[in-house]
Amino acid sequence: MFVCANVRTFAHRVINKNMTNKISLILTTYNDAKILSDSLIEITKFFEFIKIEYELLIIDDGSNQENKSILKILEKKYPTAVFFYFENNQGRGAAVKKGIELAANEITGFIDNDLEIPIHYILPMFIEINNSCDFVIARRIYKMELKNFVRYFFTSGYHFLANFLLKLPNYDTESGCKLFKRSLILPLLKYTPNNRWFWDTEIVYTAHIHKLKIKEVVIALNKKYYIFTTVRFFSDIIEYSKNLIKLWLTTKK
Repeated sequence: MFVCANVRTFAHRVINKNMTNKISLILTTYNDAKILSDSLIEITKFFEFIKIEYELLIIDDGSNQENKSILKILEKKYPTAVFFYFENNQGRGAAVKKGIELAANEITGFIDNDLEIPIHYILPMFIEINNSCDFVIARRIYKMELKNFVRYFFTSGYHFLANFLLKLPNYDTESGCKLFKRSLILPLLKYTPNNRWFWDTEIVYTAHIHKLKIKEVVIALNKKYYIFTTVRFFSDIIEYSKNLIKLWLTTKK
């Protein structure tokens, strides 16, 4: 309890010293409304505890009727949250972009709704934005285990290749949690045509070449192996690689 009280006091001191204590947080969902339902309880408790004014934007990326029914129940349970429904699946990138467009606050961001990146890491990222950063990435640290070795190997390989080809300073481009100043990111969305998972690489690269002040906050990933994921691992690696080469070729023109 003493530690929790100190965390809240620290947050208030930093936030009061700076410009804003408001945040818009985007969560996308596609046929995983039950996971989102559990995470929303944790997220709302977190924000209410640290006393930051928050706006939640729930973007449904064309879920089936069963999941939409759950979302409609959540919409009644969380009347202050903004719910937006795509009629058909558009892709995770399209869903995040729609959330950014709808957001009401200058400090805006998104987090994967399974909370493998725990919600409490939003606080140090939020503080970095308040301390004059433009764009903050949650840099994931994996616990090396046999069951995640293959994913770790290919993910690390992709990060190396992306940073090498795009001349980035070793960013965790595909991290599922990022915060930024909305007014600076909105004009950059037109340079990020990918509507799926590769959008994360596009937005980091675009922010970098437009000289936004980017910083990473190191986080310990809470890997949840039992959770259903819409990421198709090997086929996505191929798709990512194709999109990366395509983006790299545009940098050579």
